[in-house]
Amino acid sequence: MDGARVASLEKDILFLQQTHKSTLEKLHEEIESLKRANKELQYRLIMDSHPRPPRDSSAGGLHGKHSQTGFISSQEKLDTAKYDVEQYGGIITSLLPLKIHSGQSRPPRTPTLQECEAIIQQLYNTNTLQSRELLRLKAMLNDAVLNKKKISSEVSILTKAYTSGSTSSGELEHFPKLPLRPLPKIQQPSQASVRERVILPAIRPSLRSSMTERQKRAQDVHKTRLRRAVNS
Repeated sequence: MDGARVASLEKDILFLQQTHKSTLEKLHEEIESLKRANKELQYRLIMDSHPRPPRDSSAGGLHGKHSQTGFISSQEKLDTAKYDVEQYGGIITSLLPLKIHSGQSRPPRTPTLQECEAIIQQLYNTNTLQSRELLRLKAMLNDAVLNKKKISSEVSILTKAYTSGSTSSGELEHFPKLPLRPLPKIQQPSQASVRERVILPAIRPSLRSSMTERQKRAQDVHKTRLRRAVNS
């Protein structure tokens, strides 16, 4: 009975785990679909808030060519797509200031969906290249930290390039070179000058020394008197 009960409980646990897993997968799929729908709604709201200016037939033909190809070269995007920084200022955090300048006589227009996709693709490629470069630099720095004695030539070249690029040689302050001056020679004094300098005033006895001498003399006189008195 115990074995059958354990087997049934294990089956129940396995069934609950599978149900929980499938429920989580469905919830994640629903979240992703809601995110995509939210992005589409935000883009439509942005596009609807800025109506497109009327254009002539030539502009329509040009737009038709762009829509047929669905691709804008990198040089053309750099020339045509720019941010209206003077109007908004600061860091651009949305698609609102993005405008397409197709010509000097035509006013700037809001980019189409295909143009936005091309710009996003270009930014994505640039970001990918930058992330790869950052990973390569991090690996090189870790290698330099772990192996301080064995630094590759590429690391040393990059280090020199970064250090030299931070401060140019013209900006460094060069101090003037001062001429080396010899030390002055010590002149040995002559014998005459030594004699003149060695002459010192006579040493006068101090008051304490005179008092001690008087006390000694008095003691000597007292001793001699006692001896004479004893001998007599």
